[in-house]
Amino acid sequence: MSGRASFEWAQKAVMAGIPILAALFAPSSLAIDLAHDTGLTLIGFLRGTTMNIYTHAARVTEALTVAVPDRRRAVTAPSVRCA
Repeated sequence: MSGRASFEWAQKAVMAGIPILAALFAPSSLAIDLAHDTGLTLIGFLRGTTMNIYTHAARVTEALTVAVPDRRRAVTAPSVRCA
């Protein structure tokens, strides 16, 4: 089993109604295209408190804002990079 987000993983997540798919490694380009077209939030290189968000980042960044409502504490939120 690979830690890469494949097209098949993304397709199954969409069919199951799962809004976010996170993987340890990079997603495939087909997975990114599918996620973009279907509204799936796709995350890769998930390591501890860091991640790359490839599609629909607003879903995650809004959750971080809710989780850390104090703006002074927001700088200590997990490191997020939108690809």
